[in-house]
This record gives sequence, C-alpha cells and structure tokens, in this order.
Amino acid sequence: MTFSRFMAINMVPLLLRLGLGIVFLWAGSSKLTQHMDVQGDSAALLANLGVLSPPTSAAPTETPPPSPPAESTDPPSPPPADTQPTEPPAGDQSASMTDMGMRIIRVQAATQMPAWTAGDFPDPVRISRRHSVTILLARAATPDENGRQLWPASLASPLMLKSLSWAAALTEALGGVMLIVGFLSRIAALGIASTMLVAMLLTTIGPAIISGGAFLGFLPQPHFSEPNWVQAW
Repeated sequence: MTFSRFMAINMVPLLLRLGLGIVFLWAGSSKLTQHMDVQGDSAALLANLGVLSPPTSAAPTETPPPSPPAESTDPPSPPPADTQPTEPPAGDQSASMTDMGMRIIRVQAATQMPAWTAGDFPDPVRISRRHSVTILLARAATPDENGRQLWPASLASPLMLKSLSWAAALTEALGGVMLIVGFLSRIAALGIASTMLVAMLLTTIGPAIISGGAFLGFLPQPHFSEPNWVQAW
C-alpha cells in the first residue's frame, strides 16, 4: 500500500472524527459551564417551570379565589308537610361523590399557584446555557393557534425538561470526548446524531413543515427575490 493511499484511508477519517469531536465538545461544555441572560417571556417560562428563582421584588400574578355565592335575604320556604328528609340509599353514593368532587375543585381553585408573567422580569436574569434547551423544548410543546405542536406534552413536564437539558449537554460533551479518543465512537456518533436530529426538527424542519409552505416538503421556503437570500435561508 502506497503512502498516499494509506493517508487517504486512515488520516482523512481521523481528521474528520477529530474535527467533529472538538466541535461537539465545545458545544456541550459551553452549555455546562457558561451562562446567558434571559428576561421577559423566557424568564417567566423558566420561573413557572421551577428552573430559576424569581426576583424578590417581583409580585406574581395571583389567581383570585372564587367568590362565595351571594346569600339570599328571603327566608327559606319550609318543606311540604307530607314530605320528610330522606337519607340517600346506602348503595347509591353518586350524590355525595358529586358534592365531594365539587368541594375538591373549589379547594384546588382557591389554592392555585400564582403564574409568573413577562412583566415580572424586566431585568435580565443569568442562567446556565443548558436551559436554552429547556426553553426550546417548552415552547415546542406549546400548541399554536391551530393546536399544532412539535414536542409531545407528555415529555414536557418540568422534571422531564430539566433532565433533557442535562442529557443534551452531556451527550454533546461526552460524545465529543469519545470521538476524539476513539472510544466507542459509533455509540457516541449515534447519540450526537440523535441530538442534532431533534435540534433540526425543532428549529428548522418542524416549523417549515407545519407552516404549510415548506421547500421540498421539509425545508424553510427560500426567498430568491431577496439579495441575501442565501444567508437568510
């Protein structure tokens, strides 16, 4: 085997693997070690998920408790003489269960937790960069005006969103290290490819598909009439 053929077969894949490993190691480690500022809607979203502590000076939007029914001033009318209050049958508890359900609903409405809004966060709040994944997934799980969403609501609980943000950052960082040293490279590549596929689905392919005017059926529509359409696309 000639030297040039040896270099083509061995060195080119090695350089590609090293380049990809360095890129994803940097991307994952930056999510774990660096911070970013959020405010407004993004900060309120993270506060409602329990990711960040709201500022002490802000007052949440409280849900007012249900007002009690107005009492009537008319005296209650006595029951007919020939009727007596009867106990519900022992085997039929539907009426009592209905009353109990209504009491539970009233208690839940009265003790509903306040919701933070964008107005509660006028100033930037510093958070870990990995929560950019949390914001992306939470917004993708929110249905639009047509009821369409890119991420299932069953995977959008606060605990799940926090776990997925850790999973994405660790997959990129550890996968990059594994690619660089050549340890379980195929498993590392599979994890990184899965992470990038989800990112493309939520940021590019998914929005283009649900918009109804996707280019080639899954890409954003390029505007060829604009002078810088390549950069915009």
